[in-house]
Amino acid sequence: MSSDELTKKFMTFGVNNFQISKNTVNEQEISSSLNTISERYNSAHQGSINQQCVEAYWIGNDLLENFDIKNLPYHNYTVLKYKRDFNCLVLPAKILEIVDKLHLIVSTVKITYSNNKYSLEEDIRTVVYDIKISDPVIDSDIAIHWGTLIVDLTNEQKKLLELYLEKILFYLNNSNQ
Repeated sequence: MSSDELTKKFMTFGVNNFQISKNTVNEQEISSSLNTISERYNSAHQGSINQQCVEAYWIGNDLLENFDIKNLPYHNYTVLKYKRDFNCLVLPAKILEIVDKLHLIVSTVKITYSNNKYSLEEDIRTVVYDIKISDPVIDSDIAIHWGTLIVDLTNEQKKLLELYLEKILFYLNNSNQ
Protein backbone atom coordinates (compact mmCIF):
# COMPACT_ATOMS: atom_id res chain seq x y z
CA MET A 1 0.00 0.00 0.00
CA SER A 2 1.37 3.40 -0.92
CA SER A 3 1.95 6.16 1.60
CA ASP A 4 -0.90 8.17 0.08
CA GLU A 5 -3.30 5.22 0.25
CA LEU A 6 -2.40 4.54 3.86
CA THR A 7 -2.70 8.23 4.75
CA LYS A 8 -6.16 8.27 3.14
CA LYS A 9 -7.09 5.11 5.06
CA PHE A 10 -5.81 6.71 8.25
CA MET A 11 -7.78 9.86 7.59
CA THR A 12 -10.94 7.78 7.13
CA PHE A 13 -10.12 5.88 10.31
CA GLY A 14 -9.44 9.12 12.11
CA VAL A 15 -12.63 10.77 10.96
CA ASN A 16 -14.85 7.76 11.59
CA ASN A 17 -13.38 6.07 14.65
CA PHE A 18 -11.58 8.91 16.37
CA GLN A 19 -14.45 11.29 15.57
CA ILE A 20 -12.30 14.24 14.59
CA SER A 21 -14.10 17.54 14.84
CA LYS A 22 -13.32 20.28 12.32
CA ASN A 23 -13.25 22.67 15.27
CA THR A 24 -10.43 20.90 17.07
CA VAL A 25 -7.87 19.19 14.86
CA ASN A 26 -8.30 19.35 11.12
CA GLU A 27 -7.28 16.78 8.54
CA GLN A 28 -4.39 18.94 7.31
CA GLU A 29 -2.87 19.02 10.81
CA ILE A 30 -3.22 15.24 11.14
CA SER A 31 -1.74 14.63 7.71
CA SER A 32 1.16 16.99 8.41
CA SER A 33 1.96 15.30 11.74
CA LEU A 34 1.66 11.85 10.25
CA ASN A 35 3.98 12.78 7.38
CA THR A 36 6.51 14.27 9.82
CA ILE A 37 6.58 11.02 11.79
CA SER A 38 6.75 9.03 8.56
CA GLU A 39 9.69 11.03 7.21
CA ARG A 40 11.66 10.33 10.40
CA TYR A 41 10.58 6.67 10.27
CA ASN A 42 11.49 6.36 6.58
CA SER A 43 15.00 7.71 7.10
CA ALA A 44 15.59 5.04 9.75
CA HIS A 45 13.62 2.12 8.27
CA GLN A 46 13.30 2.80 4.52
CA GLY A 47 9.55 2.32 4.68
CA SER A 48 6.36 4.28 4.21
CA ILE A 49 3.68 5.39 6.66
CA ASN A 50 2.62 2.32 8.57
CA GLN A 51 0.77 1.33 11.71
CA GLN A 52 3.73 2.42 13.87
CA CYS A 53 3.45 5.96 12.47
CA VAL A 54 -0.30 6.05 13.05
CA GLU A 55 0.15 4.71 16.59
CA ALA A 56 2.87 7.29 17.29
CA TYR A 57 0.47 10.11 16.40
CA TRP A 58 -2.53 8.86 18.42
CA ILE A 59 -1.01 6.91 21.35
CA GLY A 60 2.73 7.55 21.32
CA ASN A 61 5.63 5.16 20.79
CA ASP A 62 9.40 5.15 20.31
CA LEU A 63 9.08 6.95 16.96
CA LEU A 64 8.44 10.13 18.98
CA GLU A 65 11.62 9.81 21.06
CA ASN A 66 13.85 11.72 18.63
CA PHE A 67 11.55 14.73 18.38
CA ASP A 68 12.02 17.88 20.42
CA ILE A 69 8.94 18.01 22.65
CA LYS A 70 8.11 21.57 21.58
CA ASN A 71 7.58 20.24 18.02
CA LEU A 72 6.06 16.89 18.91
CA PRO A 73 3.82 15.52 16.11
CA TYR A 74 1.42 13.95 18.59
CA HIS A 75 -2.35 14.37 18.83
CA ASN A 76 -2.63 15.14 22.55
CA TYR A 77 0.20 17.67 22.34
CA THR A 78 -1.50 19.49 19.49
CA VAL A 79 -4.82 19.54 21.36
CA LEU A 80 -3.33 20.86 24.60
CA LYS A 81 -0.89 23.36 23.13
CA TYR A 82 -3.17 24.90 20.54
CA LYS A 83 -6.78 24.04 21.27
CA ARG A 84 -7.32 23.31 24.95
CA ASP A 85 -10.43 21.33 24.10
CA PHE A 86 -10.01 18.52 26.60
CA ASN A 87 -12.82 16.44 25.05
CA CYS A 88 -10.58 15.88 22.02
CA LEU A 89 -7.80 14.25 24.05
CA VAL A 90 -7.08 10.56 23.63
CA LEU A 91 -7.10 9.23 27.19
CA PRO A 92 -6.39 5.84 28.75
CA ALA A 93 -9.29 4.23 30.59
CA LYS A 94 -10.25 0.99 32.27
CA ILE A 95 -13.72 -0.50 31.82
CA LEU A 96 -15.47 -0.78 35.19
CA GLU A 97 -18.99 -1.68 34.06
CA ILE A 98 -20.89 -2.47 30.88
CA VAL A 99 -24.11 -0.52 31.37
CA ASP A 100 -25.94 -1.57 28.19
CA LYS A 101 -25.33 -2.11 24.48
CA LEU A 102 -24.10 1.46 24.03
CA HIS A 103 -22.61 2.64 27.33
CA LEU A 104 -19.69 1.83 29.61
CA ILE A 105 -18.56 3.22 32.92
CA VAL A 106 -14.80 3.75 32.90
CA SER A 107 -12.06 4.90 35.20
CA THR A 108 -9.88 7.48 33.46
CA VAL A 109 -8.27 10.85 34.06
CA LYS A 110 -9.42 14.35 33.39
CA ILE A 111 -7.21 17.29 32.74
CA THR A 112 -7.91 20.63 34.28
CA TYR A 113 -6.31 23.98 33.51
CA SER A 114 -6.12 26.60 36.22
CA ASN A 115 -3.65 29.39 37.01
CA ASN A 116 -1.72 28.61 33.80
CA LYS A 117 -1.09 25.00 34.89
CA TYR A 118 -2.46 21.68 33.75
CA SER A 119 -3.22 18.94 36.25
CA LEU A 120 -4.50 15.37 36.12
CA GLU A 121 -7.33 14.10 38.29
CA GLU A 122 -8.89 10.67 38.49
CA ASP A 123 -12.30 10.51 36.89
CA ILE A 124 -15.15 8.04 36.55
CA ARG A 125 -17.36 8.65 33.54
CA THR A 126 -19.81 7.08 31.15
CA VAL A 127 -18.65 6.62 27.57
CA VAL A 128 -20.28 5.18 24.49
CA TYR A 129 -19.00 2.32 22.35
CA ASP A 130 -19.71 0.63 19.07
CA ILE A 131 -19.60 -3.16 19.05
CA LYS A 132 -18.07 -2.94 15.54
CA ILE A 133 -15.01 -1.28 17.07
CA SER A 134 -14.68 -3.24 20.29
CA ASP A 135 -16.37 -5.98 22.24
CA PRO A 136 -15.84 -4.50 25.72
CA VAL A 137 -14.61 -6.60 28.63
CA ILE A 138 -14.65 -5.45 32.26
CA ASP A 139 -11.16 -4.50 33.54
CA SER A 140 -9.74 -4.13 30.02
CA ASP A 141 -7.68 -1.09 29.04
CA ILE A 142 -9.04 1.16 26.32
CA ALA A 143 -8.49 4.60 24.82
CA ILE A 144 -11.32 7.11 24.76
CA HIS A 145 -11.79 10.17 22.54
CA TRP A 146 -14.80 12.50 22.48
CA GLY A 147 -16.47 10.34 25.14
CA THR A 148 -16.22 7.24 22.95
CA LEU A 149 -14.24 4.03 23.19
CA ILE A 150 -11.95 4.14 20.16
CA VAL A 151 -9.53 1.27 20.60
CA ASP A 152 -8.55 -1.54 22.95
CA LEU A 153 -5.08 -0.96 24.40
CA THR A 154 -2.33 -3.42 25.19
CA ASN A 155 -0.60 -2.89 28.52
CA GLU A 156 2.37 -1.38 26.65
CA GLN A 157 0.14 1.03 24.69
CA LYS A 158 -1.57 2.14 27.89
CA LYS A 159 1.80 2.86 29.52
CA LEU A 160 2.94 4.83 26.47
CA LEU A 161 -0.27 6.87 26.36
CA GLU A 162 0.15 7.71 30.05
CA LEU A 163 3.87 8.46 29.63
CA TYR A 164 3.41 10.88 26.75
CA LEU A 165 0.51 12.60 28.48
CA GLU A 166 2.71 13.15 31.55
CA LYS A 167 5.64 14.37 29.41
CA ILE A 168 3.43 16.87 27.61
CA LEU A 169 1.89 18.21 30.81
CA PHE A 170 5.31 18.54 32.43
CA TYR A 171 6.63 20.43 29.42
CA LEU A 172 3.61 22.72 29.12
CA ASN A 173 3.60 23.46 32.85
CA ASN A 174 7.30 24.32 32.83
CA SER A 175 7.62 26.31 29.61
CA ASN A 176 6.54 29.73 28.48
CA GLN A 177 4.62 28.16 25.57
